[in-house]
Amino acid sequence: MELRDYQKQGVKFLQERKYALLADDVGLGKSAQCLHAIYRYGVHGVLIICPATVKECWKNQIKLWMDEKDEWLTEIVQNSGHKFDVCSRFTIVNYELINRKDRVLFKKLMNMRFSTIICDEAHKLKNVATKRTRRILDPRGLISRTDKLWFVTGTPIKNRPIDLYSLISSTVPELIKPYDTYLKFAYQYCAAFEGKYCLDVSGASNEQELADRIAPFMLRREQHEVLKELPEALVDTIELECTPEAKKIIQEEEERTVELAGERDIELFTLGETARIRQALAKYKIKESLPFITDLMEETNKIVIFYHHTSVLKALLKSLSKMNPVYINGTIPAAKRLGIVEQFNTDPRCRVFIGQMQACGEGLDGLQHSSHTCVFVEPSWSPTDITQCIGRLKRFGQTYMVSVYILVIKATLEATMMGTAKWKQKVMNKIITKTDKEKQMYLEERIEKLEEATLGLAASIKTLVKALTSGGQAEPDAEAEAAPKKTAAKNTAKKTEGRKTNAPAAKRVEPIEEDVEVTLDMARALAGDICVKYPKGVGKKRCIAIVAANGGTKLDTLEGEGLQKCHDQFVEILEGDDSDV
Repeated sequence: MELRDYQKQGVKFLQERKYALLADDVGLGKSAQCLHAIYRYGVHGVLIICPATVKECWKNQIKLWMDEKDEWLTEIVQNSGHKFDVCSRFTIVNYELINRKDRVLFKKLMNMRFSTIICDEAHKLKNVATKRTRRILDPRGLISRTDKLWFVTGTPIKNRPIDLYSLISSTVPELIKPYDTYLKFAYQYCAAFEGKYCLDVSGASNEQELADRIAPFMLRREQHEVLKELPEALVDTIELECTPEAKKIIQEEEERTVELAGERDIELFTLGETARIRQALAKYKIKESLPFITDLMEETNKIVIFYHHTSVLKALLKSLSKMNPVYINGTIPAAKRLGIVEQFNTDPRCRVFIGQMQACGEGLDGLQHSSHTCVFVEPSWSPTDITQCIGRLKRFGQTYMVSVYILVIKATLEATMMGTAKWKQKVMNKIITKTDKEKQMYLEERIEKLEEATLGLAASIKTLVKALTSGGQAEPDAEAEAAPKKTAAKNTAKKTEGRKTNAPAAKRVEPIEEDVEVTLDMARALAGDICVKYPKGVGKKRCIAIVAANGGTKLDTLEGEGLQKCHDQFVEILEGDDSDV
């Protein structure tokens, strides 16, 4: 894989420095720049310290960017007693393990020597007084066991300039002299003053001076600066860990489903079979997903979360209540949806939009104006469904690259379906820019419409001039009447060019209204949930009875009001007491 130009500049920036802060905006490939800088520098032991939720991501990035002919041994440390190979070229550990009271892992790392230490999400080291920061940045901490130390974060300043002090003072204090002590830094760059109880360092002062001083240490590029080099969307599958007890329950349900499915491939599972597995995952997915979502919220202002089950929605609303979330599901009338999107766009306190995939996959516009990041807590197994939801952000009006995160629990059927490079490429091919041929056709169509409008306007002006000069109403101008006909004839000639002369004339297709309340797929998804919620045929019988009561023999025989009523009754069943889910 090739680095982009701005990434090559980042690699050079890191290689030339013992201490550096790579503060590129979210989605600009900071890990790739670090790995390339390490690769060229020479690896004899690299320690990556990061949040627990992204340890697997780092391992995948190493596989993706490192040369395949080299045997890159990567070790993920899972607990403080983990016995890992000291010869590992890459050792990945999360902050919490270094912070443990028993100091077991910390002591082991202190007995090792590293060529490079990378601190991902380095804003977690902003507080000089925490145990985590001291064990890494204290002169007697891990900083003393490495040749190079690089910090990586998309938000170097979370709230105020004082957040930078711990990183600068521990690595490049000479850049801020004579303000290299905490108090001097606070008074010079944080407008510090003696508050009622303590020194208030929540302000900012001399910002440009500070920026100029730390320029040799920090490199930051925002998306709008390098937008021309970015794809329209970047899709990443995030593998989450799960407790052994939960994993056992999930695997038992998967095995039961596979057994019932017989010899069919998992890609050909029916709706009910996939719903059974997704229902088993739903109970445990939230607990594992929330740490990733909260970490992501530190790097971006507003995010969109897609889900499937009602129980997941309830858990998200409760857990993210401080972010003032809003949501849209199948029960929200179309007339109210625009107001919910508007609230998400205009209310700075509302940072999370939660959308049910079936309800938000089509006909929803406006999210692109305030967010460029989406998370699939419960992804569909269909690439088309994923693409439709991503299309809520990747559309006209979006000014950033769209970052997409698909969350799966590691070593499950869901991960198998989502985690392969083939899957990622399949999704990417559906959401990136149109082909050159399609672009050309679109451009020609726009030009034709512009020509038609221009001819019509010119003819209207000519008619108006005649009317004014004659002192009354002019007779319809023959050229004005002919202009649209000429354009239409021209368009017809272009469209039929190269076709057989006996081809039937194209029929005009009327636009479909976008305020359709319910689709067949939405109703099917709810029926699948009911079958899982009430097993042994109970749920199936209830669904059949509801369909029959609304005048249908099968679900796909219903439409219009009948389908709407059927959908609403399905929702009532699912939104009842779901404590057994």
